[in-house]
Amino acid sequence: MTTTQHHQPAPTPPMDVLGQLPVGVMLMDADGTVVHENEALRAMWGQLAHRPDEAPFPTDAYGSDGVPLDADDWPIRRSLATGDELRDVAIELDRPDDVPVTIVAESRPLVDPQGDRVGAVMVVRDVSREHDQAMLRQAFVGILSHELRTPVTSIYSGIELLRAHRLSEPITRDVLNDVALETETLHRLIEDLLVMARLERGVSMAVPEPVLVHRVVALALADEVRRWPDQTFIADIPADLPTAQGDEGLLRQVLRNLLSNATKYGSRRGTISITAAAVPDGLTVTVSDDGPGIDDDQRGRVFDLFQRAGANPRIQGSGIGLYVARALMEAMDGTISIGRPARGAEFVLHLPRYPDRPAVGSTPAAAARPLRPVGPGRGQARVTGRRSTDRSRGHVAAS
Repeated sequence: MTTTQHHQPAPTPPMDVLGQLPVGVMLMDADGTVVHENEALRAMWGQLAHRPDEAPFPTDAYGSDGVPLDADDWPIRRSLATGDELRDVAIELDRPDDVPVTIVAESRPLVDPQGDRVGAVMVVRDVSREHDQAMLRQAFVGILSHELRTPVTSIYSGIELLRAHRLSEPITRDVLNDVALETETLHRLIEDLLVMARLERGVSMAVPEPVLVHRVVALALADEVRRWPDQTFIADIPADLPTAQGDEGLLRQVLRNLLSNATKYGSRRGTISITAAAVPDGLTVTVSDDGPGIDDDQRGRVFDLFQRAGANPRIQGSGIGLYVARALMEAMDGTISIGRPARGAEFVLHLPRYPDRPAVGSTPAAAARPLRPVGPGRGQARVTGRRSTDRSRGHVAAS
């Protein structure tokens, strides 16, 4: 008597249960055909990756070693082929906007009562936030142990030198200037660290308010002219520029980081420009320099943590300035992008308009008020109610 054995189909959990899970779930049969994906997985693929029609997995997927994943390298296919249970397999995906994300996949084979492999299941979680938070914590350790040491050491050495020796007035003035410069460097690092701490905790950073870009540009330029008197700064701001919606303190920090970046990677004794313009859905502020620019292979990574906009290893920097700038712009419902100038580097900020903006052609009183000079004969920032360009060293006009 001959007995014919029939393999049972892969056990399938109730689909309504899978649909309610907050993680992505994929089921495959013994032939490697996807028989079910829950809504969470479809949403994850749609938001995080590009998956061609009829393809089971996204393209542009990489293992933890950076090697591209073929279809057979995905955990569910491996479990189906080997019978192994795989846990915590990290996979990097390139999103359509070139921002990498990290997912973790776990898979196991499905067997029938006779022990035959009839399918496999894979669970996928988006751990990008956890990954970013781990990088932020690591950044704190790196900055505290290295980046903060340089200004603190310089400040301490300068104070000890002044205390232990009777120096001439010119030397004393130079030492005090160095101490003041390093103190400001320390203050800026701490401000960026505070932003990173708020990001790590998920704390909201911006309070929407009307922002006069004229004023913020003048303040940011005055800070940089004092630090870099040999650079030429140009500000070209239309007098009828609409009022932006954002946060004045955060926008000033963004501009400060961009201007500092331009002084580091632009030409020595070169020109740094800030321009602004009204656009249909808001306004833009552009910061550009005349340096070597940004290589194409770096453009997608310059806003990542610890990435540097230039390739010169002799230039000091923590690699967090542009990362913080992007985070602050997003907190203000704005964006930051890289332009393509004929020469140098260009960063473009976009901010929404404030709903109750002044009428076109009017100049707010605050925007027309002269700002206090920041140094004798240099670093003066003034705001006027006309459109002008002042091209000079140690002097800035933002109009």
